[in-house]
Amino acid sequence: RNPWRMAVNPLSGDLFIGDVGDRTWEEINVVPFGWTDLNFGWPCMEGPDDRLEDPVCNRTFNMPIHSYADGCSVMAGKFYYHEKDYTQPTRLIFADACSNDLQMLRPAPDAWYAEVIGPISDSSMGFMTTFGEDADGTIYAGFLGNSPLVKFTIPPLSD
Repeated sequence: RNPWRMAVNPLSGDLFIGDVGDRTWEEINVVPFGWTDLNFGWPCMEGPDDRLEDPVCNRTFNMPIHSYADGCSVMAGKFYYHEKDYTQPTRLIFADACSNDLQMLRPAPDAWYAEVIGPISDSSMGFMTTFGEDADGTIYAGFLGNSPLVKFTIPPLSD
């Protein structure tokens, strides 16, 4: 499948891919810096669903760090560091084009955890299409059509 939006972790160089689903699941996949030959499983895998009974699918795949159902287009956005302290664990800010929820993935020792951190905008803004960042690290969202940019204020992080 084709990724919709990607983000590079500026601290590690890892590539985070917003992998738009075919049917049910949206995924965020990671390519660790310097790795090659990863296989995220399409068309054999979509989120936690598999089609492994197909002989073509008899191999090992790299699983997503996060998946969710009933979205329409996941966008890996930008990385957020608490008070620009680049020694702290990163948070990946992401959203779905059809949702009004801004979400954040945070790392833990064995997994990544997603949490909704607030609405992006009211539904009159339409579909979100992209993230941006200014020189001060402020994160913005852009929408389809003539909607204005939305500036995000990220709440204080707690671990």
